[in-house]
Amino acid sequence: MNCQRLSFVLLLLLGISGSVLAQMPPRFEVGTILACVADCNDHPNWGWGGRGAFNLTSVFAVEGQVFDHHPSRDTSPSDPLSRADILTTFDLKATWRLERRYKFNLFGTAGPGFIRTTKQLDNGLAGATYTRDTLPLIDLGGGAEFVPLRNVAIRVDFTHFTISNPCTTGSDYCFLPSFSSQLNGATTARAAIMFRFR
Repeated sequence: MNCQRLSFVLLLLLGISGSVLAQMPPRFEVGTILACVADCNDHPNWGWGGRGAFNLTSVFAVEGQVFDHHPSRDTSPSDPLSRADILTTFDLKATWRLERRYKFNLFGTAGPGFIRTTKQLDNGLAGATYTRDTLPLIDLGGGAEFVPLRNVAIRVDFTHFTISNPCTTGSDYCFLPSFSSQLNGATTARAAIMFRFR
């Protein structure tokens, strides 16, 4: 009789712990990114990359992402202006989890980062020179993630990068081709497939 009770208690504890674990978010998430920077309707700048997230609690997570974007320029591959920009961000993510009932979550992100881009300096008669520059940025955004399967999420988000443009305070001949029409930054739409690990 005591063995039966002990077995029942053990099964009950296993069931409760399984139920609790099912309510917890996955500990790790990794996935790929497809991004469209700036004007995605008329002049899309496409890019791709990856992201990873570590869920600290059911609400808060930290995540990092790296992706590039290729500005829509009419340049040859050998032109310095055709080089892709590389964006890296480190964000705090806050999530309103509705996936158990509605199969989706809402979230917001904020954090610092940097962009590696090409800067053009026009030296007058000497011609233009090109350098790669790393600029700080702030990432603010949010979106939704759809959870069709327990270990897979499809994430869509919009974010705005506020970038410190050195050409606004430096030489009149300084030019950042990637953000010439958005001197203070660029808005980005991103889609990702995330694989979740508990």
